[in-house]
Amino acid sequence: MLLCFLAVCCAGRLVYYTVKLNVTVIGSRKQLFAYLADFTTNAEWDPNTREAKRLSGDPRNPTKGDVFELITLFKGSASKMHYELQQAESDSGTDGAVSRITLIGESEMAKARDVITLTDAGIGADGLPRTTVDYQLTLSLKGWRRPFIRLIASDLENLGAESIAGLVSTCEARAKRMSS
Repeated sequence: MLLCFLAVCCAGRLVYYTVKLNVTVIGSRKQLFAYLADFTTNAEWDPNTREAKRLSGDPRNPTKGDVFELITLFKGSASKMHYELQQAESDSGTDGAVSRITLIGESEMAKARDVITLTDAGIGADGLPRTTVDYQLTLSLKGWRRPFIRLIASDLENLGAESIAGLVSTCEARAKRMSS
């Protein structure tokens, strides 16, 4: 499911666009947290990310303050974006899996806030665990570009749909490799 909306706040001063994605994928919440909190994996599942690398932090233990650098594509142009892990939150589940990941990103032209919430979705007919991924991206343009976010809204929706499709197919491929 893909939900998108444009918001104008503070008497038109802050203009941002939010894309909300919701999908159920193969994999446990714990596995998905380990995979998604290491934002270097973004290049594996998001077709609009050409490169992703970790600048700081331990990949075996994602924690607040970890920094990543992504090279992303938008309408054919490459852009460097730095992300910082702001939150990796555990819930009270019996397995202690982390259920929320928040990253703040910034480039020369834009600011982004990615919030990924993971929820157990039971066991599929194939006996493999399922997790619901709620992904919310809020993007604002910087400087004189800020009001023009309205003009790229449909492009952002397409990027979101491509990203979530990539996440689903990557999770399915990972589950097949792990179960064989």
